[in-house]
Amino acid sequence: MPEAAAARDPKPSRREVILDATLRVIGAGGVDSVTHRRVAAEAGVPLGSIAYYFRSRDELIPAAFRHHMSEVRRTARFVEQRVRPLTRAKLVEALVELSNHYRERASVQRAEFEMYVYAARQPEIAEEVERWMAGLSAFVAPELEELGFDRPIEAARCLAGVVRGFELEWLVRPDVSLEELRRRLEVTVDGLLGPRKQTPRAPGRRTRGRSRS
Repeated sequence: MPEAAAARDPKPSRREVILDATLRVIGAGGVDSVTHRRVAAEAGVPLGSIAYYFRSRDELIPAAFRHHMSEVRRTARFVEQRVRPLTRAKLVEALVELSNHYRERASVQRAEFEMYVYAARQPEIAEEVERWMAGLSAFVAPELEELGFDRPIEAARCLAGVVRGFELEWLVRPDVSLEELRRRLEVTVDGLLGPRKQTPRAPGRRTRGRSRS
């Protein structure tokens, strides 16, 4: 998704460079692999720069996750602005596009799942992650309501669950295609909104697979 670059400052600060590098380190080796030295090498900055911004890894790791959550919000807003007025097809394509954006940055995608595991052991971070997910749902809820979803908050969480489930599957089965995600989302949207109106079949037309009488 080349356009997604517009959702972010083209000249990140050194702090952002460090946080991006931290996410890549986490994605490559997990949270336990984070050290100031390793992050400095990944970021291409002097070792002292890490300590200047973050006194310890206990400050660095949560900051990296917060940085990621902010970027997801920015990217979601950028995509959302381009799909108005929303339709079923545009909703599905927007979610596929968002997923593909992070699929192309596999280390960051792995880091997000590491974040969930890390948050499970850190109540303060868990609360932030929950607020982040609730905020994303609330962000798209008005659009979903206009599209006809009776319970837009729950629908948003359901759709997010489909996307995250696919992304987790992709991490262990890289050959799964985005077309599979698209089909799953279409089934989910139709299940929540009801089936699309079908075009009547022409007289005498038989359904494939039905035996002739």
